[in-house]
Amino acid sequence: MKRLIVLALVVGCDASQPLKVKDPDIAPPSEINNPASLPFLSAGTLTDFAVAFIGASDQLNNAHEGIASMGAIFTDEFTDYDTYTTRNALNNRVAVAANANLAAVYQNLGQTHNDALRAVSAYTKFAPSTVDRAEMYAIDAYIYMLVAEHWCSGEPFSTIDVATGNVTNNPFLTTTQMLDTALTELQQAKQVAASDKAATQQRVASVTGLAQVGAARALLDLGQVAAAADSAAAVQSGFAYQIFASSNTPRQNNGIWFYTISFNAFSVGDRKNGTGLPFQSDTDPRVPWSAPPGLTGSNGGGPFIIQEKYQSSSTPVTLGDYTEAQLIVAEGDLFAGNYAGALQIMNTLRASSGLTFPARDALADLSAAPRKAQMQQILSERAFWMYVTGHRLGDWRRMLRSPYNAAPYSFVTEDVYPVGGSLSTTLEFPTPQLTSPNPNYKACDPTIP
Repeated sequence: MKRLIVLALVVGCDASQPLKVKDPDIAPPSEINNPASLPFLSAGTLTDFAVAFIGASDQLNNAHEGIASMGAIFTDEFTDYDTYTTRNALNNRVAVAANANLAAVYQNLGQTHNDALRAVSAYTKFAPSTVDRAEMYAIDAYIYMLVAEHWCSGEPFSTIDVATGNVTNNPFLTTTQMLDTALTELQQAKQVAASDKAATQQRVASVTGLAQVGAARALLDLGQVAAAADSAAAVQSGFAYQIFASSNTPRQNNGIWFYTISFNAFSVGDRKNGTGLPFQSDTDPRVPWSAPPGLTGSNGGGPFIIQEKYQSSSTPVTLGDYTEAQLIVAEGDLFAGNYAGALQIMNTLRASSGLTFPARDALADLSAAPRKAQMQQILSERAFWMYVTGHRLGDWRRMLRSPYNAAPYSFVTEDVYPVGGSLSTTLEFPTPQLTSPNPNYKACDPTIP
């Protein structure tokens, strides 16, 4: 298959071994070199992205946790109450390169990445000015961001030619390089979406909005707060891009639902490890839950608290929306010294949500408080609004990088990460050790944010 080289850093995402293409019966190599293959390629990419992002419940493949749930266990969103030692370890913030569950999620992200490359190549050849091509750029960019936010700096990105099975190993990318690559692809997505004169306005707005929010997210991760706020300010009210699930097959099920409702593994976290947020005891309407009397996890631990944000196997999960964009604008206001503007945004989001917030949950006016306390207030709002959507670990990590780790914020590890006891010093996931090592492999340091 002829491969399009989009830019120097756009490469596939398997850590150490060839990826197995999962959809040859849908679009085999002999069939993808024609315009008729385009909808199959994009559908395959979106389907695999759903598995990598929110997981699934196909037990023949040992189910799929999805990066949203794995990040939630590692942080304070979920408490793990199942019998898998690999997930138990993450619950204690112990992440090692030999963790098979982490490796599986990593490979699912890599599968999607190669899917997206195939789709972008085909669309560039047969339908370059289409919003569908733009969407593939945006999805690929989110793969880079999710890896950059959850794994340590120095990740291998390899490509596979599905026509020949040949694998090309590429240099490892730093966190900054991954985020820069995402920004380049998101800019490409916006340009391509704008060039599609045949697509509906709604369709163009959906992909453009995703690219705009994604760019703001990547810039925030890079510490470019003012630029992030500018990008986020362009997102239109009411925008939401969701990843859909289905009850049709186990592989299409919402994996968050599976591990929390269908199977009692991941319980709602509550002041986890002494530094986590009160996701359960705060009774915040953005994190609905139930606690049937006597319910325990699959390992007998508990009490088990059932999240009810994702109530069914077909509940969609938001990848990016107007709320996230506005919270980034609020963060930009705070950095510009306009806490009043940030507080107004946070209160407006609450007032316009249709949710009922108890009087005791009204946001405090921290105008007289230190900037660090004001930043922690925004972080808390982000955590509750974007509960189990793959944001929390990225937020923790960036607080320990510039500009947050210096005055007037001066965040330190203990402000965001649990400390003491049996907890490790790991701050993110290490590069997995797979069976066919990439010759470029070099272990990264998961204690550096």
